[in-house]
Amino acid sequence: MAIDPDSTDYAAPYVMSTESSEVTTTAVNATMWTTDKLMSDPFLAWAGGVLNISGSALLIFVLILIFIAILIGCIGLIFICRCMCNKRQQHKATYQKMPSLYVDQLPGQDGMVDNLGTLEYSLEYNMKSSELKVGIIQVQDLNAKSASDQLDPYVKVAVVIDDPVDKPKPKHKQKIPINKTDIKHDCSSASFNEQFNYKVPYECLKLTHIRLIVYDYDPNLKDLVIGEVYVSLGDIAMENYVGKTYETVGYLGPSMGADDEPGQICVVLKNLPQAEELHVNILEARQLTLPVYHGKYPETLISVTLHIGNKKLANKKTEVRGGTNNPYFGNNLIFHVRKDKLAMADLTLSLKFKSHGGIIRTFGKVHLGSTVNEASNQKQWYEMMQNPGRPVAMWHSLIPKVDN
Repeated sequence: MAIDPDSTDYAAPYVMSTESSEVTTTAVNATMWTTDKLMSDPFLAWAGGVLNISGSALLIFVLILIFIAILIGCIGLIFICRCMCNKRQQHKATYQKMPSLYVDQLPGQDGMVDNLGTLEYSLEYNMKSSELKVGIIQVQDLNAKSASDQLDPYVKVAVVIDDPVDKPKPKHKQKIPINKTDIKHDCSSASFNEQFNYKVPYECLKLTHIRLIVYDYDPNLKDLVIGEVYVSLGDIAMENYVGKTYETVGYLGPSMGADDEPGQICVVLKNLPQAEELHVNILEARQLTLPVYHGKYPETLISVTLHIGNKKLANKKTEVRGGTNNPYFGNNLIFHVRKDKLAMADLTLSLKFKSHGGIIRTFGKVHLGSTVNEASNQKQWYEMMQNPGRPVAMWHSLIPKVDN
């Protein structure tokens, strides 16, 4: 059958095919135009050339992955640097913190805790100098069971060295002085950060005991004992404190009794600058641990020396008292001294007793002045200087005489 090219039936398929080709061509051109526009960006073009990627979609996906990898790498590098810095800081630490102890392992803790408070201290032994360093760091939650709400705490440090079993006892055993910290006022927790050094031979470390006694200071009456931490170096491994600092916390327990304090003296100071006079009134002494001869206490007196450094300005003595360990003197000693010298001067009170054969021996001393170490002794001197004409009274603990 012959087909007429001009007929409608023959022309329709040809027209539809042409329109379809034009639509396809337009879509391809649009896609190519969009791709070319993205790839025309200088950065994408450079990145595509480096990565050998011609498709913009794939190129953007790869760039996102690279950015995430770089971010993760930076975070990891920062973490590694922080870990290394922390390790360096740990090696430079001054104190070596010891592992936490159970309550029944703490020195000074026998059985139940009596809620007296805690004492943080440190120990360190230097083998070159044969020095034992005892540091008093802080006290916390003190409970003195007294009427006052606030306390005035301080700490006494007494070191005792036992005699070796395999060696004869020395005829004249050297006494180790008792040290004490400054007084902190109106607090039940206080930081001291004070250190005391003691000469202890290396072979005597295991025979050394340390008493850390916490007191509540009372300017008028005898200081109240709050509690005590008893430390025996024989119970502590030597590698913990020899050549390094050992820091720990002890629970305060009941005090073991006397801390080898010889006694106390009550002194009244009065400054009269117009008359250029210093009045030192020695009222009394109490609780003196004097030796007993033939069932009686020896005679006692107090010698008072006014001096600037090692230069003695004047010396006066009280009357002699005997037969008691709580002697009352009531002697007012007057020193004539100019105001400019008094500001630099110190007082040394020496309690003396008569031993066998009438020999006068020094039992203990009290140092008063602006240059002394004891805070309470400085306080009385300061109040006297700031309040001319007004008497200032205070009890002071005797410092035991150290035998050479």
